Amino acid sequence: MDANNHRVVRIDDVTGTGFVSFGTYGTWSGELGDPDAVAVDANGRIYVADHGNSRVVCLDDISGTRFTEYGGSAGDAFNRVSGVVIH
Repeated sequence: MDANNHRVVRIDDVTGTGFVSFGTYGTWSGELGDPDAVAVDANGRIYVADHGNSRVVCLDDISGTRFTEYGGSAGDAFNRVSGVVIH
């Protein structure tokens, strides 16, 4: 999680190989606002607590394929969400 740069980052190893990121500042699809937490399910989907946008975002992969939001502009389910847990 790289909250100040409004993105999610994946690094494949300790040397920084495979650095890939997703997100930029904003409220639209593909954008994040102060992301606060991340979780990955058994199928590799990435869930992001998008704190600044009061929503949880689901991505099929780190490239942002199939950006789905819950709360935020899609509804009023969350207010400044700060965590995500896969159950």
